[in-house]
Amino acid sequence: MAVGLVSMAAYARMRKVSHEAVRKAVKAGRITLIDGNVDPDVADIQWERNTRKAIGRSGMPATDATPHSSPMHGDGAASSADAASNRHPDAAKEHDYEASRAKREYHEAHLAEMKALERAGQLVESQRVRMAVADIARVMADGLARIPDRVASSIHAAMTPADIHTKIDAEVAEIRRDLLNAVQTLSTNMGASAPDA
Repeated sequence: MAVGLVSMAAYARMRKVSHEAVRKAVKAGRITLIDGNVDPDVADIQWERNTRKAIGRSGMPATDATPHSSPMHGDGAASSADAASNRHPDAAKEHDYEASRAKREYHEAHLAEMKALERAGQLVESQRVRMAVADIARVMADGLARIPDRVASSIHAAMTPADIHTKIDAEVAEIRRDLLNAVQTLSTNMGASAPDA
């Protein structure tokens, strides 16, 4: 059931956590606001994904998601900040560690994905692609440069324009074949599928 946007305090009541816990989650970027309000459905997903249980000094899981009210602490809002600071004296170091770990895990996953794509033949090194493009361009440039010399020696005054056109067309077709062969050879060497003739 979709609920409209609610205030941070209302979301805290819905989640049965302190307003301070929600405020900290927003400040840390674990929950995003829309025009200063919370979309409960989105926030629930973000909360589960982005809020990790910290281990307190006692070795028991602790969290910023302190219940909204408790018999010992009245409203729970003021006491949760004190309790959190007592449980996490090295919160800055822990945050740095978590950020570094998340960054490392992201890059490891990205690298693994790239290696899988490379093994599947869907990813090649950019240097290899540049070399392949240069080889193909060289084949094309050499072929185009040969046309005047090859055609000029076989053209004579008695030829009709249609005969000259046929001669030039044959030379261009040969260049296209050479170019296609070069592309197929390079594609085979790179492990990719070559275009059809």
